[in-house]
Amino acid sequence: MSLNQKRLLLLRSEDDMEASAQAVRERGGVAVACPMICIRPPKDTSALDAAIQKINHFDWIVFTSPHAVRFFFQRVDEKKIERNSFQVIQIAAIGPSTVNALSEQKIPVTFQAEKANAVEFIKEFPAQFRIKGQRIFLPLSDIALRTMPDGLTNAGAIVSEAVAYENAAAESLPDEARTLLQNQEIDWALFTSPSTVRNLFQCLKSENINPKFQSASIGPSTSAALRELGMEPDVEADPHTFDGLLDAIDVSGGLLDELTLS
Repeated sequence: MSLNQKRLLLLRSEDDMEASAQAVRERGGVAVACPMICIRPPKDTSALDAAIQKINHFDWIVFTSPHAVRFFFQRVDEKKIERNSFQVIQIAAIGPSTVNALSEQKIPVTFQAEKANAVEFIKEFPAQFRIKGQRIFLPLSDIALRTMPDGLTNAGAIVSEAVAYENAAAESLPDEARTLLQNQEIDWALFTSPSTVRNLFQCLKSENINPKFQSASIGPSTSAALRELGMEPDVEADPHTFDGLLDAIDVSGGLLDELTLS
C-alpha cells in the first residue's frame, strides 16, 4: 500500500524531521516539514548532574524517549562519567526508537514494553520484574506527564527524576506549511505528542488559519490532547511509533478506496 502522493504535515522536532520525511517519501507521500517543538538542554542541570554523580545508587534507569537518551548521555560525557558505570544498572525503555538510541550508546536494555506508551509500560514492567523498593531514576522532559513517575511510585518503587531536556514551543509556522494550510491542501496532519497538538493549534489561532485535514495521532495521550480541543483523531497508531502512524494512514487510505469501489 502507498501514501499515493498525499501531503503529510510532519509535526515533530527539527531533530526528528529528516528521518521522518524520508520515511514518508519512501512510502510515496509528500512530506511537509512543520517543526512544532524545539528540543534543547535544560537551563538548570543541577538535579540531572546530582543523579549522574550517584548513578550507581540506582537499580534501574527508565528512558521514555530517544531525546531522554541523547541528552542524558550527553551530560554523562560532559561530566566524564565512565560508561562501565552502567554495567551494574538495569535499563528499561519505552518504544523501539528509544531502544535504538540506547543501542547507539552501546547500552543494553533489560526491559522494553511491547507498546510504546507509558500506560502499557506501567502495566507490563511490574508484572515482569519485582520493582517494590527498587530505586528507579527517570530522566524526563520538562513537560512530561506524571503517568510514569506516579505509576512507578504507586507500584512501590522509590522514584527519582530530573529534567534531561526542555521542550520549547514553536512560535510560528514555516512558510510552506502556512501556505498549504491556508489553501486547505494538507491531507493529513501527523501529531506525534500532546505538545505538537497544542503548539500547532496555538499557531493556527494566532495566524487566523482555519485548515481542513485528517488527523493522525501517535498514541493515547496525543489523542486525548486532540479531543480536549474538540477534534476526534481519524486514526491512532498501533504500535505507537512513527512507522505505526504511517501504517495507520496507509490502512485508512485502503479502506476508503474499498468503500469507493463498492
